[in-house]
Amino acid sequence: LFWEVNKGNAERPTVVVMNPPFSSSVVSGRHSTIGVGGAHIEAALDSLAQGGRLVAVVGNGMSYDSPSKSAAAWWKKIGSKYRVMANVRVNGNEYAKYGTDFDNNIIVIDKVEPDPTVKPVFGKIESLDEFPALMEGVRNARPGSNQQTESASDKQGSRGGNETPRTGLVSVGKPEQPD
Repeated sequence: LFWEVNKGNAERPTVVVMNPPFSSSVVSGRHSTIGVGGAHIEAALDSLAQGGRLVAVVGNGMSYDSPSKSAAAWWKKIGSKYRVMANVRVNGNEYAKYGTDFDNNIIVIDKVEPDPTVKPVFGKIESLDEFPALMEGVRNARPGSNQQTESASDKQGSRGGNETPRTGLVSVGKPEQPD
């Protein structure tokens, strides 16, 4: 899709959800989380419509606080062009039953100008059940959204002073089970 968008043969998506290669490329034989995964993410961001959002599941080597110099340089470049909204580590035990227990990160990057007043969500979760609450502010701050939502704290009037207005998607959670 990215190549078709860049050639002008497809509309630019407003949302990209992806799982780029974590550590190697079959074609080039490169072995680098940042080099391979980062290149896929950058291609997706280039193809994304202005104001769009990218969500990616990446290897732990792409964490924002990675000690890797190449990771630090990559994040600095991405942070100078786009608004990094989240980089949350997910404990690999959460999906060990599928054959791996490697920690991953879920990253969210908005294709809008960086804003130093918007602080990304960083953290580590042990269970995916923790994810919706941790990401509520990110979900509600999606650029270009005209859908209004209210969190419980908004309804109670306890909103902090410097928060981004709450616009975005409705909550995602487990569906209720019939009695």
